[in-house]
Amino acid sequence: MLKKISLVVVVMMLMFYGLAFAQDVLAQTLVGLCDDLMGLVGPLAYLLVVFAALVYLAGQFGDAQMRAKSSVWAQSCIFGAIIGWAIITIIPYILAALLKASGVSMGTACSGIGTAGRPCSDIIQNQFCN
Repeated sequence: MLKKISLVVVVMMLMFYGLAFAQDVLAQTLVGLCDDLMGLVGPLAYLLVVFAALVYLAGQFGDAQMRAKSSVWAQSCIFGAIIGWAIITIIPYILAALLKASGVSMGTACSGIGTAGRPCSDIIQNQFCN
């Protein structure tokens, strides 16, 4: 259990390593992290749905116990994909609210947030900068 907790702590430290050095560009760094997560979670959710379909299909060739297990595994994959979709839907709004509450100056944060066409950047510019 201690190994799992320490692994999670190390991964979280690596994920937020860039935030330690983002003094004036904290908003840009957070939005960049959000854009990267949105670019990663979407394809992973798609792969989970495809994997769920394959697991369910493969389980149908087995006996009753194998069919039940594959159905549970497929359902877990679908729930994972739904949770991933919920994450990429909610996170930009939470980040925009946190940027508003943190007192980041509007001009600095809005001048260089992300690049056009990136989903998180567009949502945050609409919520935070307008």
